[in-house]
Amino acid sequence: RKGKEAPEQRRPAVPGVKPKFKTVANQRSGPQSTPAAKGGLARLSGKRGSILSRLEDRLSGGRFRWLNEQLYTTSGSSALSMMNRDPKLMSEYHAGFAAQTASWPQRPLDLAAAWLRKHSRAWTVADIGCGEAELARLAPQKNVHSFDLLATAPGVVACDMTALPLADASVDAAVFCLSLMGTDYGRAVEEAVRAVVPGGYVWIAEVASRFASEDKDSRKGLLGAFLAACTARGLVLEHQDLTNTHFVVLVLKKAQQNAGGKAKRSPWPSLRPCLYRKR
Repeated sequence: RKGKEAPEQRRPAVPGVKPKFKTVANQRSGPQSTPAAKGGLARLSGKRGSILSRLEDRLSGGRFRWLNEQLYTTSGSSALSMMNRDPKLMSEYHAGFAAQTASWPQRPLDLAAAWLRKHSRAWTVADIGCGEAELARLAPQKNVHSFDLLATAPGVVACDMTALPLADASVDAAVFCLSLMGTDYGRAVEEAVRAVVPGGYVWIAEVASRFASEDKDSRKGLLGAFLAACTARGLVLEHQDLTNTHFVVLVLKKAQQNAGGKAKRSPWPSLRPCLYRKR
């Protein structure tokens, strides 16, 4: 009759012959949850998590490389405008930079702090392109001015590094720790020279590849041209360290007298932009 389903018809089992159909019990029972199945789901979930993590790392790395290229191939004022339009870019850059340089055998910032420990605690220091102002925490000097495009940490003063809010001859040392980035980097060095007292210092750490040249003689290549421009602006090379595989360290002392018109005869060379490759 309507409303009732016909009962399942089962064929009689034939001795020695396996049935070709599933039993009703097997048809109606769902997938069984076994320890092996649970383990497989856990592995699948973990695999998906690792894939997402790798994708996020790749996206972050790509974002950092784009930011890095912008900072090296535009002027300081353009970089400042970009950061002001989207302030979170600064934090993204700092995170990406930390990831890219994590495998370096030595941090230039530690060398800067070690150099400052050899000098008077009474010094006034300008950290130009300070990042998150770590040098102010590492250095023994109590009066460390920290400057960068945006204030992302306590004590940081946001400014264009070609126009420092410092009086003439008001600091004993200026530090550029991987921060000579813009196409007008020379103006930032000149601004540091203005702010440093006669007999004071400009300490520079810069990525070695920026000075890469076909001429292996450093006096004739990009490094030589850079030092010539520094000399023309009253800076005397006191020490250089070219032994590190990742960066160059230069310690320059400001002469007691003005360099005069020599600067016009030694323009700043166009250093190679530091463009990180995909890892």
